[in-house]
Amino acid sequence: MPVALATAALCLLLIWLAVSVTPSLVTINAPSHIRSILILPVLTIFPALLMHSLGRLSTVIGQLSTRSSQILVLTLLLFYAARTSVLQFQTWPNGGDVPFVWQAAFTEMARYLDGRSDLTSAAVAGWSPSTMDSPTMTLLRQNDALPLSHFDPQEGTLILPAAEPVVVIRPSDLPLDPFWETQLQNWGFTPHPLHPFTLYERQKQPTIELANPLNVQFGDELVLLGYEWLESGDLLLGWLVTAVPPAPRQQFIHSLAADGSQLADTYRFDAPDPQGIWFPHWQPGDLILQRLTPPAQGEATQLRLGWFDPTTCTPGPCQNLHTEEGMEFVLLPVE
Repeated sequence: MPVALATAALCLLLIWLAVSVTPSLVTINAPSHIRSILILPVLTIFPALLMHSLGRLSTVIGQLSTRSSQILVLTLLLFYAARTSVLQFQTWPNGGDVPFVWQAAFTEMARYLDGRSDLTSAAVAGWSPSTMDSPTMTLLRQNDALPLSHFDPQEGTLILPAAEPVVVIRPSDLPLDPFWETQLQNWGFTPHPLHPFTLYERQKQPTIELANPLNVQFGDELVLLGYEWLESGDLLLGWLVTAVPPAPRQQFIHSLAADGSQLADTYRFDAPDPQGIWFPHWQPGDLILQRLTPPAQGEATQLRLGWFDPTTCTPGPCQNLHTEEGMEFVLLPVE
């Protein structure tokens, strides 16, 4: 091979290698098979060389031409064809590995919202409300003036926007918390299955009253409106968003014993992202409703509840939102 041609081939190989590994070098979650996908064309060289040499090898190694070897090759081909079919039609559509339904549902939801000129706000359920959902909808929509609120129903959360009509929209493959699904229909919301998304709509704001009303302001961003204990032992919380948070907000719930010692804890909402990705996803006037099961409920006598900025916890201390009295939390009795 001429020196110039060999040099060009070597340069191409080095460029290809650099392009394939750069995403893994500049991101935290590395290495990743998805980021290393450019290696696939290189891997095809080896089976190509084998196929090119197979005719010559079959005269040297007689077993390569036997019926058994042909059956083995056919079995392998059928196995991988069946595996690919299962991944394509079962695993991936159901959210495994690569949830393609996420992009398809959000695309159709964006198109639908663009066509609703009567809306002044809407709440969107998604898998990643604090990171990818908001910028994805901004990218997909033509009408960026329509404010959207984002929430994860898998956390037992529901958001009702401060608008009329009141609209909540979700991907059909991402169900709401069963409790809030029932409550929406009890409040008069009409569900509209519009594949690949489902719409809930009510012309007027519903009247929602919790058994224990409160009015506790956290910073200038959130107000605890009240709480209620269900017969199942679950806790309902109601929050009013008074300002768009300028940074991530994570909620802490500590279960306390009678002597004040902490028994267990749980956290909700904006968990710190390894790559520091975060986008505001609440709007002023939003009503955030939660249903959750506090940890160590059988032993706890109180819950310590508050909010903090998770990005301040390293190196710490975590910066909490303060109430009007200067407290970093409120105490709720366990019933």
